[in-house]
Amino acid sequence: MSSWGSTGFPRRGRRRRPTTAPSTYEILSAVADAAQDRVSREEEEDEDEKVQAEVIEIGLQAAGRALKIRKDDYMAIAAKSQLLREKAELTRDEGERRALLIEVGKLRERSAELRHSLEATRPEKISGNPAELTETARKAGITGVVIISAVIDEEGNVVDARVVKGLPMGLDQKALEAVRTWKFKPATAFGKPVRVSYTMTVSFQ
Repeated sequence: MSSWGSTGFPRRGRRRRPTTAPSTYEILSAVADAAQDRVSREEEEDEDEKVQAEVIEIGLQAAGRALKIRKDDYMAIAAKSQLLREKAELTRDEGERRALLIEVGKLRERSAELRHSLEATRPEKISGNPAELTETARKAGITGVVIISAVIDEEGNVVDARVVKGLPMGLDQKALEAVRTWKFKPATAFGKPVRVSYTMTVSFQ
């Protein structure tokens, strides 16, 4: 809390140090973001090209080192991509400009892939028993698919399974018995496992 000095203005107290120091990665990311923000501002267009180039190089070095710590950080990849684009605009050598823009394209694709994977991934089956025909269905020559709606929980287990489209002669029950043994890599949202509804097809041949 500030106290009031003799001038009538609040006297600033001693600045408190943060309880937790930022990590090396956080510092590098902040530098890369600041450089990206600086060179992309419209009001900085008239700034000396040499200064812009220096800012870009500082940002690229920071982004590169940040990616050595966390290679799949899409934010750092996006910052590096933008800085390389700005560098390409300053480059007079046509061959170097093309090479930089090719790298920009690759980085943007990688950033988009990573961002999408963090936002949402589908469940993936990793194990489980196959469904078996009942003896009566085998003798009758019954084949086809049973469609099951279920919930895959945060641990990859199948819960609340029910038949949406079935087959006769006990095959619905056989399909349910099979999927309840299935184990999934759970769906994720923003990198965390989540509970999702999921439709599965069980084939009988």
